[in-house]
Amino acid sequence: MDDLITNPQILVDGKPVEASYTPRQAGMTDLISSLKNVDLSAARERLPVIDHNDPREPGNLLRQYSIAKTNQNEFGFWSFALLNCILSRQRILNQLRKHTGICGYIDQIRPKEDVSSRSKEGSYLRIFALLLLLDRENEIGDFIRENVCDESLPLHCSGGTDDLKFTGWKTSEKEWFSTHQWTVLVPYFKLDSEGRPEDYNFPDKTILPWIPWEEGCSIDSNSEPAKDEGGYAEVAKIRIDPSSHGFQKVLKSICLNDDRFALKVLRDGPVNNEKQYLNEVEQLKRFSGLVHDHLVTVLATFTLKKRFHFLFPYAEYALDQYWRDKIPQPSLDLATVQWFSKQCLGLIEAMHTIHEPDHLNLPAGVKKYGRHGDIKPDNILWFHTTRDPNGIFVISDMGLSAFNSAKSRSNVPGHALPGAPGYRPPECEIEGGMVSRQFDVWTMGCLLLELVTWLLGGQQMLDEFQAKRMSVYINGSKNDIFFEIKTTRGEVPVVAQVKQSVTEWIAQLHAHKKCPKFVHDVLNIIENHMLVVLSEEKKRHTSTALKKAFHEINKLCRANESHDYCVQGIPTPVTPQPNVPVAVLLNENAQNMLDNNRSHLSVHDGRTRNSMTVESLRRMEIAGNVPPEASPVASRAHSAYTW
Repeated sequence: MDDLITNPQILVDGKPVEASYTPRQAGMTDLISSLKNVDLSAARERLPVIDHNDPREPGNLLRQYSIAKTNQNEFGFWSFALLNCILSRQRILNQLRKHTGICGYIDQIRPKEDVSSRSKEGSYLRIFALLLLLDRENEIGDFIRENVCDESLPLHCSGGTDDLKFTGWKTSEKEWFSTHQWTVLVPYFKLDSEGRPEDYNFPDKTILPWIPWEEGCSIDSNSEPAKDEGGYAEVAKIRIDPSSHGFQKVLKSICLNDDRFALKVLRDGPVNNEKQYLNEVEQLKRFSGLVHDHLVTVLATFTLKKRFHFLFPYAEYALDQYWRDKIPQPSLDLATVQWFSKQCLGLIEAMHTIHEPDHLNLPAGVKKYGRHGDIKPDNILWFHTTRDPNGIFVISDMGLSAFNSAKSRSNVPGHALPGAPGYRPPECEIEGGMVSRQFDVWTMGCLLLELVTWLLGGQQMLDEFQAKRMSVYINGSKNDIFFEIKTTRGEVPVVAQVKQSVTEWIAQLHAHKKCPKFVHDVLNIIENHMLVVLSEEKKRHTSTALKKAFHEINKLCRANESHDYCVQGIPTPVTPQPNVPVAVLLNENAQNMLDNNRSHLSVHDGRTRNSMTVESLRRMEIAGNVPPEASPVASRAHSAYTW
């Protein structure tokens, strides 16, 4: 890279004009990297058609066809592909002929088309465009003679931008050049040569190639419109100029065809740190839609102005929005149930891909395990896809996931989880409890139970189910968590139990007049093998076992005689049997909450199961229940993968 950024010696008033950054300085190397190898042939069909005989000056054409003009930037920006479209060889040559002695520079400014369909190193097209906009194109020879090429941008004088001086230039022209050179340095986003997302660190003045979300709207190219705010990040809906990205092929490979994207930006504050960012980057590269259809595909990651960004395909809805706004009441017909079964299987398979990452082709004898750690409706996205008219559910948000070897655990202790999210499993309150793959199985069970509720009764039944789950928790507030902590009158001080309201709800679904055999089978798996308080006697299913079970269910949904299995209502009255509570030792945080709110809790009087020991919980490994060493980290927000 060093040979691409020169220290030109255009001396003006005794001061040299230099490239403003070297590869070792923040961001410039990555920006230059993004500007190389622009696929001009792929972008050509998405560019404006300009008549070769258009008599207008090239500077005027640049002004007319600039992208995303804003109040802050009246000129907009120009992608390299757009510059190539506007500044054809003939148009440049016609302009050079208006001046004496510079026609010979045509090959440096715009190499012949048959040389390559990709952007060139050492070219001068961006420099020439800037000079055209200043009506100083006759000075292109000075830049070429001193090797001040496009890769030398951005330029400033060694004394600072205020000292930028070219002979005969007005102060306003110097300032304009210093500011507007960034309009031709817009990043080109693409996958690397092996089809993996690039990770960039851009300089602060970088103009991002965002364009208005809708025709007629204005946008600041460095703003992030239409934000949806979450706990650790905010997500903006954006569109990228089609000539500024090379994602068309990968989007088609996952059956998407869109220039709309989602931009996730980590929040400022203690969780917005490089460690969390690098963890999420690593997980997203390992587990994506290129590995499994039901995992989100990250397209690029970048740092700008000390904020961490993730670029994804645009999803129309998160699952809770999909329930509420897209399909508040589904049709219980064969096509819908078959699609639903496929989505359930896909989500289970995606979780299994994280838990058992066989696709990584690790060396013999090396066994690694992954977990997601935050499966919930907010993190399940619905994509409109060309493969299925009903769309697809995809697991997203790998920021809290971890990838660990059997000898190096990096699970997060349950007590470090903030608040009491509705899918929080019991081990979060238990001494030794970890955010493991069993954590994922519980949260997936909560998700599937709500999905089945939606299938039978839509948003109305989802609201009813949530209301029935509401109860006072050990923190003294009401929430819709799926389990409860109870005190006892016996020797065991505290027990954990799946809420009676959840058990009763499952029985109510079994008895629903529309409940087909398919739903009965799914409910049995959820109740008996997923929503299970861990004890010495009973564990949850592994993702391997769940994958096998849901594969068999999906086969029944696809069989020739599947109509009755999928849609024939077989209401089955079931007497809800309270599951036996598990005697537990609370962690310090949970015990403190309990001590302050003991009077609000229910009291259990009866049989209990023995909890897993503290050591067993800490050494818990879901695959074959092999107990690797535990090495908990400080907090959920700072979880990181380890090798």
